[in-house]
Amino acid sequence: MKPVSILDIVTNAMFKLGKFSPSEALPSEDAAYGLTELGGLIDSWNGDELYIFATNYLQLTLVPGVQPLTIGQGVTITSVSSDGAGNATFTGRNSFNQGDQVTTGNIGTIGGVLFDLVDSLVLSATPTQFVCATPTLTVVATTPAPVLAKAIYSTTDDQLPNYVTSGPRLVKVADANIILTGTNPIVKVPLRIRDKDWWISNNVPTVPTTLPTDLYYNPTYPNGSIYLWPLQTVSYGLELEVWLNLAEVTDLTYQFFMPQGYWRAVTLSLAEALLPTYGVPASRAGTIVAQARMARAIVKDMNSTIPRTMTADSGIPRGGLKNRSFFNYLSGAIVGPR
Repeated sequence: MKPVSILDIVTNAMFKLGKFSPSEALPSEDAAYGLTELGGLIDSWNGDELYIFATNYLQLTLVPGVQPLTIGQGVTITSVSSDGAGNATFTGRNSFNQGDQVTTGNIGTIGGVLFDLVDSLVLSATPTQFVCATPTLTVVATTPAPVLAKAIYSTTDDQLPNYVTSGPRLVKVADANIILTGTNPIVKVPLRIRDKDWWISNNVPTVPTTLPTDLYYNPTYPNGSIYLWPLQTVSYGLELEVWLNLAEVTDLTYQFFMPQGYWRAVTLSLAEALLPTYGVPASRAGTIVAQARMARAIVKDMNSTIPRTMTADSGIPRGGLKNRSFFNYLSGAIVGPR
């Protein structure tokens, strides 16, 4: 399919409502409102597994003795600089916009400039760099940032996560492995995924070990919390199987980038979400709702997984069905009592 922009999606959804003609440009205020509604729609879909089309395998490195290990949305900063006029430039792939408040950390002072900022205003931003105000006027040439340098949207606690993700924090961890990186080839040791009841009943949660056996993920916000047991003491690798978040939409110029089936599902679902605002006649509204439901059903059907079942070699036991007939699905016949 030919690439389309987020503006194309919003425009088509508006046209579905019959409030605008395809021959006229969409007013900027309507486009902006459609973008806001689309962002909320994608955000809600990210919490439903049937809208998640794939899983991702995160490759992390354990931090010895830390519990919990936190993971959340952020930016890995690769280099920093200052212009000597009170502005600091941070290099790293980001989704910040002018006017956002961000917090940077794990950088420290370089060349007399303190690059660790709390609740700093973004003065300008591109997908690869953002500029904030600093209290220092020293000029620093572009220089590599420390390996652990990070930036996050400012929050009430401004806690930088141990691991940063490009999208919102993980909804769930489906599976996990410890990676024994000191071997050739590498060896994966599966971790048992546990729940909150198991974790709270753990009498010795911080007993140390070189090789953890269990993992409990608590989806706290804005940073999720990873608890390993026994507590890790070696910097082995950690592999997490997680839901692949649908891309966030924050700009009308962004390219729509989703698999087959999503173009129609997103467009019609957005039109459905806009119905109350634009006062669409009942007949047209009913058609949009029905079409949106069918489009979402196609997406959910693609993403649903048929569970595996297993029986004994002798087949399904009859249990308490003695002296009663039953249906044999292999032959399609009714078998009488025995």
